[in-house]
Amino acid sequence: MQIAFVTFNADPKHSKAVRNMMKNASDFASLGYRVSVLHCLPVKGMSKNLTYVRLGRQDGPFESVYRRFLTEVDQHITTNCFNVVYSILPILRCGIYEPYDDLAQESVAKTGFLSGWFNRKKKLFADVERDLLSLATPPIVLCHSREMASRITAAFNIKNIAVIPRASRPL
Repeated sequence: MQIAFVTFNADPKHSKAVRNMMKNASDFASLGYRVSVLHCLPVKGMSKNLTYVRLGRQDGPFESVYRRFLTEVDQHITTNCFNVVYSILPILRCGIYEPYDDLAQESVAKTGFLSGWFNRKKKLFADVERDLLSLATPPIVLCHSREMASRITAAFNIKNIAVIPRASRPL
C-alpha cells in the first residue's frame, strides 16, 4: 500500500501539526507501508524510512508558488496511484484532510479588513479548501473538536468527519 502525506513545509520543527503528521508517516512506514511525504520547502533531518518528494519551486509570489505546488502534487498523486492521500493543508484532492487549527474559511473571516500578503495567503487557502470540501466525493475530514465538526457539516454538508481531540494525540 502506498500512502502520501502532503504538507507545504515538512520540517517537524515548523509546527505541532507537521510534527504529528511526520510521526504518523514514520509510524506507517515502520509497519511496512510505502510512505511518501510530498512537500515544497527544503527539509533538514529527514527520516530514513520515508521517501521525500519535493514539488514546486520557491521562486515568485506565494500564490504562484502554492498553485504550482498544488498542480505538481495532483500530477504526482495521479502518476503514482497512491492508495491513501492525507493532507494537513488544502490541496486539489485527497482522501483525508486535517485542517491545521480551523477551517481556512473561518480564518479569513477573523482577519477582517486587513490587507497585505498574509491575508492573500489565507484567502488562497480558503478558496482551495472550499473547492476541496465541495467535491462530489469530499475527503474524510479529521477534526479536533465536535464544535469544529459541526461547523464543517453546516458549511459543507460533509458526513465523513472523525473527531480526534488533541488531548488523545501524542506530543
